[in-house]
Amino acid sequence: MVGSAAEPLTYESGPVLRKTGLPALLFHPLRALPPADEHFEPEEEFLEELIREDRRRIIRRRLVWLLSVFLVIGALVVAAVVAYQWTQTRYFVGVDNAVVTIYQGVPEDVWVFSLSSVYEKTDIAVDQLPPYQQDKVTQSYSVESLEEAREFIDRLVVVTP
Repeated sequence: MVGSAAEPLTYESGPVLRKTGLPALLFHPLRALPPADEHFEPEEEFLEELIREDRRRIIRRRLVWLLSVFLVIGALVVAAVVAYQWTQTRYFVGVDNAVVTIYQGVPEDVWVFSLSSVYEKTDIAVDQLPPYQQDKVTQSYSVESLEEAREFIDRLVVVTP
């Protein structure tokens, strides 16, 4: 036979490379490559170095997790404080002990925490109001500012018996 058909084909394969996924990069960012087969170190020094590397890796992983937890908790606390401060810029008109009252905050509760407090009580009793205004007041009429709350109270019609 003549030419290249006279010799059999041979293939050489190199090391198989695997793609590293994102979770593996996050949890093991500095993955050590396995040592080459021809690499040899004295046994005692090699084992001590492996133990030191393992300790450093464990400490680094714990610090990353701890920092991540603190950052998440800190972000949640900051968000809660900002949200609470925003609620305290709002007002609504409601009822407290059968008297029309201006509240600071929003008429909602988060678990056992109330997001409102009594700001100012009036002399208007709820039972002195017409039924449609009683409904508005008992359902907590929300306004943007304290001035709007006072204007709403000024517009309430007191019906004398």
